[in-house]
Amino acid sequence: MTQPRYVINHERAEWVVRTLIDAWRRKLPPFDHAEPVPARLPRTLIPGSVQHAVWLLVGLLYMRGRIDSAQAFLRLCKVYDEHPWMFDPQTFMLHGFRLMNLRARMHKILKENGLGFNVRETVRFWNFNLKKLARFWDSNPLLIFDKARNYEELCETFMNGKGDPSSPTGFMGLRHKMVSMFLYFLINAKLVKPLMHPGPVDTHNIRVMASTESLLALEMGPGTRYEFYEVSPVARELYLKYCATVDDVIDFSNALWYLSRDFCSVSQGNGSSTSGYRGRATEVFAKRLSWPMERVDRYYSTCGQCSVESVCRWSLPSARQYNNGFLEIRGERPRPHNEQILLLDVPRVLASRPPEPEERKLVLRDKFQVTLFD
Repeated sequence: MTQPRYVINHERAEWVVRTLIDAWRRKLPPFDHAEPVPARLPRTLIPGSVQHAVWLLVGLLYMRGRIDSAQAFLRLCKVYDEHPWMFDPQTFMLHGFRLMNLRARMHKILKENGLGFNVRETVRFWNFNLKKLARFWDSNPLLIFDKARNYEELCETFMNGKGDPSSPTGFMGLRHKMVSMFLYFLINAKLVKPLMHPGPVDTHNIRVMASTESLLALEMGPGTRYEFYEVSPVARELYLKYCATVDDVIDFSNALWYLSRDFCSVSQGNGSSTSGYRGRATEVFAKRLSWPMERVDRYYSTCGQCSVESVCRWSLPSARQYNNGFLEIRGERPRPHNEQILLLDVPRVLASRPPEPEERKLVLRDKFQVTLFD
Protein backbone atom coordinates (compact mmCIF):
# COMPACT_ATOMS: atom_id res chain seq x y z
CA MET A 1 0.00 0.00 0.00
CA THR A 2 1.30 3.45 -0.92
CA GLN A 3 2.05 5.61 2.10
CA PRO A 4 -0.07 8.81 2.13
CA ARG A 5 1.80 12.03 1.48
CA TYR A 6 0.07 13.91 4.32
CA VAL A 7 -0.99 12.72 7.78
CA ILE A 8 -2.49 14.22 10.93
CA ASN A 9 -0.17 14.79 13.88
CA HIS A 10 -2.91 13.82 16.32
CA GLU A 11 -1.52 15.09 19.60
CA ARG A 12 -0.50 18.43 18.10
CA ALA A 13 -3.71 18.80 16.10
CA GLU A 14 -5.99 18.38 19.10
CA TRP A 15 -4.04 20.92 21.14
CA VAL A 16 -4.11 23.46 18.28
CA VAL A 17 -7.85 22.95 17.67
CA ARG A 18 -8.85 23.35 21.32
CA THR A 19 -6.45 26.26 21.89
CA LEU A 20 -7.68 28.24 18.87
CA ILE A 21 -11.35 27.59 19.62
CA ASP A 22 -10.75 28.84 23.16
CA ALA A 23 -8.86 31.91 21.89
CA TRP A 24 -11.70 32.72 19.44
CA ARG A 25 -14.36 32.45 22.15
CA ARG A 26 -12.35 34.56 24.57
CA LYS A 27 -11.68 37.15 21.81
CA LEU A 28 -7.91 37.04 22.21
CA PRO A 29 -5.83 38.70 19.45
CA PRO A 30 -6.26 38.74 16.50
CA PHE A 31 -9.90 37.87 17.15
CA ASP A 32 -10.67 40.84 19.42
CA HIS A 33 -11.99 42.92 16.48
CA ALA A 34 -13.04 40.10 14.15
CA GLU A 35 -16.30 40.39 12.22
CA PRO A 36 -17.84 37.44 10.39
CA VAL A 37 -17.96 37.59 6.60
CA PRO A 38 -20.28 38.97 5.37
CA ALA A 39 -20.45 41.56 8.14
CA ARG A 40 -23.26 43.53 6.44
CA LEU A 41 -26.28 42.81 4.30
CA PRO A 42 -27.80 44.85 1.45
CA ARG A 43 -30.08 47.59 2.71
CA THR A 44 -33.08 46.26 0.72
CA LEU A 45 -32.54 42.57 1.56
CA ILE A 46 -34.87 40.92 4.09
CA PRO A 47 -32.74 38.87 6.54
CA GLY A 48 -33.82 35.24 6.73
CA SER A 49 -35.54 35.30 3.35
CA VAL A 50 -34.96 33.04 0.35
CA GLN A 51 -33.30 36.02 -1.37
CA HIS A 52 -30.84 36.16 1.53
CA ALA A 53 -29.78 32.59 0.65
CA VAL A 54 -29.52 33.43 -3.07
CA TRP A 55 -27.35 36.46 -2.29
CA LEU A 56 -25.01 34.29 -0.23
CA LEU A 57 -24.83 31.71 -3.03
CA VAL A 58 -23.71 34.44 -5.44
CA GLY A 59 -21.23 35.72 -2.85
CA LEU A 60 -19.43 32.35 -2.91
CA LEU A 61 -18.04 33.35 -6.31
CA TYR A 62 -15.89 35.95 -4.51
CA MET A 63 -14.58 33.65 -1.76
CA ARG A 64 -11.40 32.72 -3.59
CA GLY A 65 -7.72 33.65 -3.72
CA ARG A 66 -6.52 37.07 -4.92
CA ILE A 67 -9.82 38.67 -3.83
CA ASP A 68 -10.50 40.69 -0.67
CA SER A 69 -13.69 38.83 0.22
CA ALA A 70 -14.85 41.31 2.87
CA GLN A 71 -14.63 44.21 0.39
CA ALA A 72 -16.26 42.12 -2.34
CA PHE A 73 -19.31 41.49 -0.14
CA LEU A 74 -19.62 45.19 0.66
CA ARG A 75 -19.62 45.97 -3.06
CA LEU A 76 -22.08 43.16 -3.67
CA CYS A 77 -24.43 44.88 -1.21
CA LYS A 78 -24.47 47.95 -3.45
CA VAL A 79 -25.05 45.85 -6.56
CA TYR A 80 -28.01 44.12 -4.91
CA ASP A 81 -29.60 47.38 -3.76
CA GLU A 82 -29.27 48.99 -7.21
CA HIS A 83 -29.81 45.93 -9.45
CA PRO A 84 -31.93 43.35 -7.60
CA TRP A 85 -32.85 41.64 -10.89
CA MET A 86 -29.31 40.20 -10.99
CA PHE A 87 -30.17 38.08 -7.93
CA ASP A 88 -33.53 36.80 -9.20
CA PRO A 89 -33.04 33.30 -10.67
CA GLN A 90 -36.02 33.80 -13.00
CA THR A 91 -34.07 36.57 -14.75
CA PHE A 92 -31.77 33.99 -16.29
CA MET A 93 -34.45 31.89 -18.03
CA LEU A 94 -33.45 33.54 -21.30
CA HIS A 95 -31.85 32.32 -24.53
CA GLY A 96 -29.86 33.61 -27.49
CA PHE A 97 -29.19 37.31 -27.94
CA ARG A 98 -31.29 38.30 -24.94
CA LEU A 99 -29.04 36.25 -22.68
CA MET A 100 -25.89 37.61 -24.35
CA ASN A 101 -27.10 41.16 -23.80
CA LEU A 102 -27.89 40.34 -20.17
CA ARG A 103 -24.38 39.04 -19.60
CA ALA A 104 -22.83 42.11 -21.22
CA ARG A 105 -24.87 44.33 -18.93
CA MET A 106 -23.74 42.34 -15.88
CA HIS A 107 -20.10 42.66 -16.97
CA LYS A 108 -20.46 46.43 -17.07
CA ILE A 109 -22.23 46.68 -13.70
CA LEU A 110 -19.73 44.47 -11.88
CA LYS A 111 -16.74 46.35 -13.28
CA GLU A 112 -18.28 49.69 -12.33
CA ASN A 113 -18.64 48.42 -8.76
CA GLY A 114 -15.07 47.20 -8.36
CA LEU A 115 -15.93 43.53 -8.98
CA GLY A 116 -14.11 43.13 -12.27
CA PHE A 117 -11.63 40.43 -11.21
CA ASN A 118 -12.17 37.35 -13.38
CA VAL A 119 -15.47 38.88 -14.41
CA ARG A 120 -16.10 36.70 -17.49
CA GLU A 121 -15.96 33.46 -15.49
CA THR A 122 -17.91 35.00 -12.61
CA VAL A 123 -20.78 36.06 -14.87
CA ARG A 124 -20.85 32.64 -16.57
CA PHE A 125 -21.02 30.79 -13.23
CA TRP A 126 -23.55 33.30 -11.85
CA ASN A 127 -25.84 32.80 -14.86
CA PHE A 128 -25.50 29.00 -14.85
CA ASN A 129 -26.15 28.53 -11.13
CA LEU A 130 -29.15 30.83 -10.85
CA LYS A 131 -30.69 29.42 -14.02
CA LYS A 132 -30.37 25.91 -12.54
CA LEU A 133 -32.00 27.15 -9.33
CA ALA A 134 -34.94 28.55 -11.31
CA ARG A 135 -35.34 25.45 -13.45
CA PHE A 136 -35.01 22.68 -10.85
CA TRP A 137 -35.21 24.17 -7.33
CA ASP A 138 -38.07 26.68 -7.48
CA SER A 139 -35.48 29.51 -7.28
CA ASN A 140 -34.76 28.49 -3.69
CA PRO A 141 -31.33 27.08 -2.66
CA LEU A 142 -32.71 26.19 0.79
CA LEU A 143 -34.64 23.30 -0.82
CA ILE A 144 -31.28 21.63 -1.50
CA PHE A 145 -30.56 21.61 2.23
CA ASP A 146 -34.05 20.39 3.10
CA LYS A 147 -33.50 17.35 0.87
CA ALA A 148 -29.92 16.47 1.93
CA ARG A 149 -29.45 14.30 5.02
CA ASN A 150 -25.74 14.96 5.52
CA TYR A 151 -22.69 16.80 4.21
CA GLU A 152 -21.82 14.05 1.71
CA GLU A 153 -25.24 14.32 0.06
CA LEU A 154 -24.88 18.09 -0.14
CA CYS A 155 -21.55 17.68 -1.92
CA GLU A 156 -23.13 15.25 -4.38
CA THR A 157 -25.91 17.73 -5.19
CA PHE A 158 -23.62 20.70 -5.67
CA MET A 159 -20.74 18.88 -7.41
CA ASN A 160 -22.13 15.93 -9.46
CA GLY A 161 -23.35 16.82 -12.95
CA LYS A 162 -21.29 20.01 -13.06
CA GLY A 163 -21.65 21.82 -16.37
CA ASP A 164 -24.78 19.92 -17.44
CA PRO A 165 -27.67 22.43 -17.76
CA SER A 166 -30.21 19.59 -18.01
CA SER A 167 -29.22 18.09 -14.63
CA PRO A 168 -30.72 19.37 -11.35
CA THR A 169 -27.34 18.77 -9.68
CA GLY A 170 -23.94 20.28 -10.34
CA PHE A 171 -23.27 23.98 -9.71
CA MET A 172 -20.32 25.82 -11.23
CA GLY A 173 -17.50 26.97 -8.95
CA LEU A 174 -18.59 24.80 -6.00
CA ARG A 175 -16.39 22.05 -4.62
CA HIS A 176 -15.90 20.86 -1.04
CA LYS A 177 -14.56 24.19 0.21
CA MET A 178 -17.50 26.16 -1.21
CA VAL A 179 -20.11 23.66 0.01
CA SER A 180 -18.65 24.05 3.51
CA MET A 181 -18.52 27.82 3.08
CA PHE A 182 -22.17 27.96 2.00
CA LEU A 183 -23.15 25.88 5.04
CA TYR A 184 -21.11 28.24 7.23
CA PHE A 185 -22.96 31.27 5.80
CA LEU A 186 -26.42 29.72 6.10
CA ILE A 187 -25.90 28.42 9.65
CA ASN A 188 -24.60 31.81 10.80
CA ALA A 189 -27.64 33.47 9.19
CA LYS A 190 -29.93 30.89 10.84
CA LEU A 191 -31.33 29.94 7.44
CA VAL A 192 -30.75 26.19 7.90
CA LYS A 193 -30.47 23.83 10.83
CA PRO A 194 -26.89 23.19 12.03
CA LEU A 195 -25.38 20.27 10.14
CA MET A 196 -22.08 18.64 11.05
CA HIS A 197 -19.52 19.28 8.35
CA PRO A 198 -15.79 19.93 7.88
CA GLY A 199 -14.94 23.61 7.76
CA PRO A 200 -14.00 25.24 4.47
CA VAL A 201 -10.41 24.19 3.75
CA ASP A 202 -8.42 26.83 1.89
CA THR A 203 -4.94 28.37 1.81
CA HIS A 204 -5.40 30.05 5.19
CA ASN A 205 -6.50 26.88 6.96
CA ILE A 206 -3.76 24.71 5.50
CA ARG A 207 -1.10 27.32 6.26
CA VAL A 208 -1.89 27.35 9.99
CA MET A 209 -2.23 23.56 10.15
CA ALA A 210 1.10 23.09 8.35
CA SER A 211 3.05 25.79 10.19
CA THR A 212 2.05 24.26 13.54
CA GLU A 213 2.79 20.74 12.23
CA SER A 214 -0.79 19.62 12.82
CA LEU A 215 -0.63 18.35 9.23
CA LEU A 216 2.62 16.61 8.40
CA ALA A 217 4.13 15.84 5.02
CA LEU A 218 6.34 12.77 4.55
CA GLU A 219 9.44 14.97 4.77
CA MET A 220 9.24 18.29 6.58
CA GLY A 221 11.64 21.09 5.73
CA PRO A 222 12.35 23.92 3.26
CA GLY A 223 10.83 23.07 -0.10
CA THR A 224 8.11 20.77 1.28
CA ARG A 225 4.96 21.32 -0.77
CA TYR A 226 1.36 21.12 0.36
CA GLU A 227 -0.59 20.33 -2.79
CA PHE A 228 -4.09 21.66 -2.22
CA TYR A 229 -6.20 18.86 -3.69
CA GLU A 230 -4.12 16.16 -2.00
CA VAL A 231 -3.93 17.69 1.46
CA SER A 232 -7.53 19.00 1.59
CA PRO A 233 -9.17 15.61 2.40
CA VAL A 234 -6.74 15.15 5.30
CA ALA A 235 -7.51 18.67 6.58
CA ARG A 236 -11.25 17.92 6.40
CA GLU A 237 -10.65 14.73 8.37
CA LEU A 238 -8.85 16.78 11.04
CA TYR A 239 -11.91 19.03 11.37
CA LEU A 240 -14.29 16.14 11.87
CA LYS A 241 -12.01 14.30 14.29
CA TYR A 242 -11.36 17.14 16.73
CA CYS A 243 -14.41 19.41 16.39
CA ALA A 244 -17.12 17.84 18.55
CA THR A 245 -19.99 20.16 17.54
CA VAL A 246 -21.06 22.42 14.70
CA ASP A 247 -20.18 25.41 16.90
CA ASP A 248 -16.65 24.00 17.21
CA VAL A 249 -16.40 23.73 13.43
CA ILE A 250 -17.52 27.31 12.87
CA ASP A 251 -15.33 28.77 15.62
CA PHE A 252 -12.26 26.82 14.46
CA SER A 253 -12.89 27.91 10.85
CA ASN A 254 -13.09 31.54 11.93
CA ALA A 255 -9.95 31.25 14.04
CA LEU A 256 -7.87 29.72 11.24
CA TRP A 257 -8.99 32.27 8.67
CA TYR A 258 -8.42 35.36 10.82
CA LEU A 259 -5.15 34.08 12.27
CA SER A 260 -3.64 33.49 8.84
CA ARG A 261 -5.05 36.70 7.35
CA ASP A 262 -4.14 39.08 10.20
CA PHE A 263 -1.05 37.50 11.77
CA CYS A 264 0.60 34.95 9.44
CA SER A 265 0.33 37.27 6.45
CA VAL A 266 2.61 39.87 8.12
CA SER A 267 5.12 37.37 9.51
CA GLN A 268 8.63 38.22 8.32
CA GLY A 269 9.17 34.76 6.90
CA ASN A 270 6.06 35.01 4.70
CA GLY A 271 6.98 38.32 3.05
CA SER A 272 7.18 37.90 -0.74
CA SER A 273 7.62 39.78 -3.98
CA THR A 274 6.97 38.54 -7.52
CA SER A 275 8.36 38.96 -11.00
CA GLY A 276 5.02 40.28 -12.24
CA TYR A 277 2.00 38.07 -12.75
CA ARG A 278 2.54 35.43 -15.45
CA GLY A 279 0.09 32.77 -14.34
CA ARG A 280 1.68 29.61 -12.92
CA ALA A 281 5.06 30.78 -14.28
CA THR A 282 5.12 33.75 -11.90
CA GLU A 283 8.32 33.76 -9.85
CA VAL A 284 7.98 34.33 -6.10
CA PHE A 285 10.91 35.76 -4.13
CA ALA A 286 11.43 35.96 -0.39
CA LYS A 287 11.81 39.48 0.95
CA ARG A 288 15.09 40.21 2.71
CA LEU A 289 14.94 39.55 6.44
CA SER A 290 15.90 42.41 8.71
CA TRP A 291 14.93 43.40 12.23
CA PRO A 292 14.68 47.18 12.62
CA MET A 293 12.87 48.07 15.81
CA GLU A 294 9.52 48.71 14.11
CA ARG A 295 9.53 45.14 12.77
CA VAL A 296 10.55 43.76 16.13
CA ASP A 297 7.64 45.64 17.66
CA ARG A 298 5.31 44.31 14.95
CA TYR A 299 6.50 40.78 15.66
CA TYR A 300 5.52 41.02 19.31
CA SER A 301 2.17 42.60 18.50
CA THR A 302 1.33 39.78 16.04
CA CYS A 303 3.22 36.47 16.41
CA GLY A 304 4.04 37.37 20.01
CA GLN A 305 0.33 37.45 20.89
CA CYS A 306 -0.64 34.33 18.95
CA SER A 307 -2.08 31.54 21.10
CA VAL A 308 -0.28 28.82 19.13
CA GLU A 309 3.04 30.66 18.66
CA SER A 310 4.90 28.14 20.81
CA VAL A 311 4.27 25.34 18.28
CA CYS A 312 4.45 27.41 15.07
CA ARG A 313 7.62 26.31 13.32
CA TRP A 314 7.44 27.00 9.59
CA SER A 315 6.95 29.91 7.18
CA LEU A 316 4.54 29.22 4.31
CA PRO A 317 3.96 32.31 2.13
CA SER A 318 0.51 32.49 0.55
CA ALA A 319 2.05 34.01 -2.60
CA ARG A 320 3.15 30.51 -3.59
CA GLN A 321 -0.44 29.25 -3.54
CA TYR A 322 -1.95 32.24 -5.34
CA ASN A 323 0.73 32.36 -8.06
CA ASN A 324 2.05 28.81 -8.40
CA GLY A 325 -0.82 26.68 -7.11
CA PHE A 326 0.73 25.14 -3.99
CA LEU A 327 1.87 26.08 -0.49
CA GLU A 328 5.56 25.52 0.19
CA ILE A 329 7.63 25.64 3.35
CA ARG A 330 10.16 28.43 2.90
CA GLY A 331 12.06 27.73 6.09
CA GLU A 332 11.92 27.96 9.86
CA ARG A 333 9.83 30.89 11.08
CA PRO A 334 12.28 33.71 11.89
CA ARG A 335 12.34 35.38 15.30
CA PRO A 336 14.08 38.56 16.46
CA HIS A 337 17.52 38.28 18.04
CA ASN A 338 17.68 38.04 21.81
CA GLU A 339 19.49 41.36 22.19
CA GLN A 340 16.64 43.11 20.36
CA ILE A 341 14.02 41.45 22.56
CA LEU A 342 15.63 43.03 25.60
CA LEU A 343 14.98 46.50 24.19
CA LEU A 344 11.21 45.95 24.24
CA ASP A 345 8.69 46.11 27.01
CA VAL A 346 7.75 42.48 26.34
CA PRO A 347 5.16 42.04 29.14
CA ARG A 348 3.20 44.95 27.69
CA VAL A 349 2.73 43.36 24.26
CA LEU A 350 2.19 39.89 25.66
CA ALA A 351 -0.35 40.96 28.27
CA SER A 352 -3.33 39.45 26.44
CA ARG A 353 -1.83 35.97 26.05
CA PRO A 354 -3.60 33.22 27.96
CA PRO A 355 -1.88 31.67 30.98
CA GLU A 356 0.26 28.59 30.48
CA PRO A 357 -2.07 25.57 30.06
CA GLU A 358 -2.10 22.74 32.54
CA GLU A 359 -1.33 19.38 31.02
CA ARG A 360 -3.51 16.32 31.45
CA LYS A 361 -3.80 12.99 29.69
CA LEU A 362 -6.86 11.66 27.90
CA VAL A 363 -7.54 8.52 25.88
CA LEU A 364 -9.86 9.20 22.93
CA ARG A 365 -12.26 6.83 21.21
CA ASP A 366 -9.59 5.55 18.82
CA LYS A 367 -7.47 4.50 21.83
CA PHE A 368 -4.37 6.60 21.17
CA GLN A 369 -3.07 8.77 24.00
CA VAL A 370 -2.99 12.52 23.51
CA THR A 371 -2.04 15.53 25.55
CA LEU A 372 -4.84 17.97 26.27
CA PHE A 373 -4.58 21.45 27.75
CA ASP A 374 -7.29 23.07 29.83
